[in-house]
Amino acid sequence: MKEHHLKLNVLENSQAFLIEAVSKAIVAENDARNWQFAILNLVQSLELSLKSILAKKHPLFLYENIDNPKHTVSVTKAIERLENPMIGGVKFSEKEKKGMSSAIKLRNDITHHEFDFSVEYAKAQFLRVFGLIVHMFRHHFDIQITDYIDSNFIESLLEIEKSRVVLIEHANTRMQEEGVDSSLVWECSNCLCDSFVADKSKETCYVCGYQTSVEECGKCEDYFYSHDLRSIEHLFETDFCEGQTIVHNSFGYEPISICSDCYVAVQRDIDEQWQQRIEEDEYYHWSVE
Repeated sequence: MKEHHLKLNVLENSQAFLIEAVSKAIVAENDARNWQFAILNLVQSLELSLKSILAKKHPLFLYENIDNPKHTVSVTKAIERLENPMIGGVKFSEKEKKGMSSAIKLRNDITHHEFDFSVEYAKAQFLRVFGLIVHMFRHHFDIQITDYIDSNFIESLLEIEKSRVVLIEHANTRMQEEGVDSSLVWECSNCLCDSFVADKSKETCYVCGYQTSVEECGKCEDYFYSHDLRSIEHLFETDFCEGQTIVHNSFGYEPISICSDCYVAVQRDIDEQWQQRIEEDEYYHWSVE
């Protein structure tokens, strides 16, 4: 009986997942349920492509523990190692890192619990990460997209991209006609195009129509999407009594919502105030004794 055997190296495996991702994305244009499988295969391709770059630097860099090469690194660890100038020396732009992180989060949402995302968001994430993977193949391995993806698939992907380009052009024309200040044009968190008008009277993406509120950070006073702001009330010292929350110590802060950067600073300050109080209480305790 003939024995069948299949063997792919890390790079070939990445390409195989990318081809499957593209095929699912093309089918998803008529059946949106396939976007979840397109994203899953795409992020798997991303993870393997990052690992293939590590393996090119040295095979042991693939493993979490190089002294005990058993388990390979996570995608997050792979990115960290590649950015390390002593290991990979790869420079990812902030936009690339943000795209990879959001795609990984989307993959995790799909695989670990229920998920809810728009077709526009899935399509935008796919095209952004697909472009990054193609760039990595070309830059690190001198492999062109036509070397591993059928030309018909490439044409279909270009049609998907063209439809987005047309919408973006229409959005830009509308913004020019309305005299929208460029400082009020943000990247849309739904379709990832630079087409969300953050003017309080609009708060709408001119490409996909996504609407969400924009609010001021209570600390730095810059404006952000409301869903990107975090409340700090849970950091206060409180009690819950008869259906009411009683604040014993707010550590000098008002119950506000703030951006991520400010949140880190406030949390650190409150932690330091907690620690200082603990040390003072311990000093008082020993002094009394």
